[in-house]
Amino acid sequence: SIKRPAKLPKELIFEAGSKVATRKASQAFFEYLMKESAFFWVGAGDLSESVKTDKAENIFGIINKKNPYGRGIRYGIAEQNMGMMGTGMTLDRLPGNFAPASVIGTYAAFTSMMCNGIRVAVINNHIYPKNKGFFIVLASHDGPEVGEDGPTHQGLYWMSIFTAYPGIKVYKPTDANETIEMLFHAIKIGEPIILSVSRPDVHVLSRGKNACCGQFVSPAKEATNGAYIFKDYKNNAKQKMCVAVSGAIVLNNLLQVLPELENKNLDIKVVVVISPELFSDLKKKNKNKAESIFNSDDRKVCVTLHAGWKGFLRDFLDNDYFDERSIGLETYLESGNVEEVYEMAKLTSEDIKKKLLGVKF
Repeated sequence: SIKRPAKLPKELIFEAGSKVATRKASQAFFEYLMKESAFFWVGAGDLSESVKTDKAENIFGIINKKNPYGRGIRYGIAEQNMGMMGTGMTLDRLPGNFAPASVIGTYAAFTSMMCNGIRVAVINNHIYPKNKGFFIVLASHDGPEVGEDGPTHQGLYWMSIFTAYPGIKVYKPTDANETIEMLFHAIKIGEPIILSVSRPDVHVLSRGKNACCGQFVSPAKEATNGAYIFKDYKNNAKQKMCVAVSGAIVLNNLLQVLPELENKNLDIKVVVVISPELFSDLKKKNKNKAESIFNSDDRKVCVTLHAGWKGFLRDFLDNDYFDERSIGLETYLESGNVEEVYEMAKLTSEDIKKKLLGVKF
C-alpha cells in the first residue's frame, strides 16, 4: 500500500509565494504514484494534456495491442464509458489479491456524464466492502476560470450530484501543497474521491509563523480535516465575522481587502474549507477538534464564499441565513479571461468587500 513518506520528495513540494495550478500538482502526484505502484492506472478521454494525466500515462505508455502492459488509458470522447470502465476495474482483484486503483480525468463540467458508473461502483463498495474499489475522479478546470471556453465548460452545479452520493467525497484543495496532502489522505482512508482542480496558476499559500496578519497559518496537512483556520479572530471587541471560503482565487481576493474590512469595525476569522463532508466526519470522530476549527458561535456570524455552487458550503450556515450570507455563483457566465470572468461573477476583491460589509447581524 502507498503511504505518505515522512519527508515528501522534492517534486511534491511547492514553494510558498509561487503560482502553480492545482492540476499541475495532481499531475506531479500521479506521475509519482505511477512509479511507486504497479497497480495504478490513469487515463482521460481526449483531454489528457489539458487535465494533466499525460505524464503519468506516458511512464509505461498507453495500453493497446502493441503495449498490453501499458497503464495509461485513452477512453475517447465518452465520459460515460470512462466512468464505467475506470471505476469498474478497481472492483476487481488481481493475483495475490492486489487491488487496482485508477484515475479518470475530465473537466468538472463533464463529470455529470459519469454519474451512473460512479453510482454503481460506490453501491458495490457498500454491498461488498471486502472488494472495495478506490478511484479518483479528476474534475479539472473547475469554477468559472476556464479561459475562453465559456458557460458550456464552467463547472457550477456538478458538486451537488456527488455530495449527495454516499461513499464518495468531493475534495477542493486550495493550493498545490494541499492537493498533495489530500491525495495521500484519500489513499490512506481508501474512499473514492472527486478531486476539484484549477486551470489557472494560483498562489501557493505561505504557512507557519506570521504567515497571515501576524498569525500562524496551519501546515497544508491540516487540510485533511476538511477545514482549518487560516486566520483567527483578534478578539478586539469589534463585530465578529467568520468567513468560510473555498477556492484559491476567492481566498486571495478576500485577503487583499482584509485590512480594509478590519478597519471597518470587523474582527474576521477565515476558515478554509476543502471538503465539508470530511469536516462532517471529523465532527463525529473528534468533536473537540472540529469545534476548535468551527463551532456554533462561528456559525452564528458566518458568511460563505465560493466561486461555484453556493450549496457546497451550506453546512457552515444556518438555513435561515443561507440566501443572505452565501456568496457564490448563481448562473452561467460568459467567455473571458480570469479577471473578466470574476468581474462578471462579482467576485473581485472590491465585490467581496462590498458584500461582506453589507451583511447584517
